[in-house]
Amino acid sequence: RFSAATEDEQDDFRSELMGYIRLYAFLSQIIPFEDVDLEKLYIFARHLRRLLPVSQDQLPTEILDSIDIDSYRVRKTSSGQLTPDPRIDMLEPMLESEKYGSNEDPLQALSEIIEFLNEVFGEDAPDAEKIVKEVLAETAQDDGVSNAVRINSPDKARLTVDDVASEAFTRRHKINFNIYKRFSDDDYVRNRILDWIFDEVLKDKRASA
Repeated sequence: RFSAATEDEQDDFRSELMGYIRLYAFLSQIIPFEDVDLEKLYIFARHLRRLLPVSQDQLPTEILDSIDIDSYRVRKTSSGQLTPDPRIDMLEPMLESEKYGSNEDPLQALSEIIEFLNEVFGEDAPDAEKIVKEVLAETAQDDGVSNAVRINSPDKARLTVDDVASEAFTRRHKINFNIYKRFSDDDYVRNRILDWIFDEVLKDKRASA
């Protein structure tokens, strides 16, 4: 029935389905539900969402639209030695900075997910990195995510974060359909990406609290 519907009808249905998933995931954390059918519909909807086909439109070929500075990477093209300035006798040592909270380096976490994306997506890694960063930013700014992280335990908040991030990922299927398909079909890849997004969202919310 979904495949036979028009594109507008498909978009409306997908939107309503995701709306129910997000709303139920949030409300079920703060309100006890006694209606078993609502829980069954929620579980069914989460599985159905992954099975809904997404049309693969032709990507634009105009030269300006094809230029994406965000997808460019710095690559090593040469090596050599740097000659120090003879006028400098000694460098002053860096002072130890004060430590506040966690000592985890955010750049290390970022480098790890980028390395993972390179291994999984190969030539599509630049697109994958762009999509994952955009999904992270959109998820972190979502009001439902902010409320879920603020009032719930991490385990319960994770449901909302995963749903919002998955929906944001689906909306970007036209950027690179192969990346979306791998994210949708491969549980390991999807969970690895969602794990990183959740950790980053949690650190961001705690830092701003």
